[in-house]
Amino acid sequence: MKLTYNNVTIEFFEKNTSKPILLSVSGGLDSASLFYVMCKHRPDLEIVPFTCNDLSCPFDVFSAIDVINWIRDEFPKQKIYETEEHKFDHNDPYWLDVAKEKWESEKI
Repeated sequence: MKLTYNNVTIEFFEKNTSKPILLSVSGGLDSASLFYVMCKHRPDLEIVPFTCNDLSCPFDVFSAIDVINWIRDEFPKQKIYETEEHKFDHNDPYWLDVAKEKWESEKI
């Protein structure tokens, strides 16, 4: 499947993707739209949805779960694994330090 935006065309997924795809679902429009397009145009894909329970935004996880459940209802034949849910707190000093180190190591 090819996607074109701003006169640039990319291959959306390799045609023979045999491994499950990990998809971050935030509950927002971007990830929900991507999830829908994946299921609509690539019914052969196996998808592992995951979401983060952000302690700073505790209700976002409910939106993400609603999106995942809606997609499951719309595409009952799609192989969608159990949702992986992780806790996240950007105020936790440990994870803040990990993020800062990662930022510095990947800075261009």
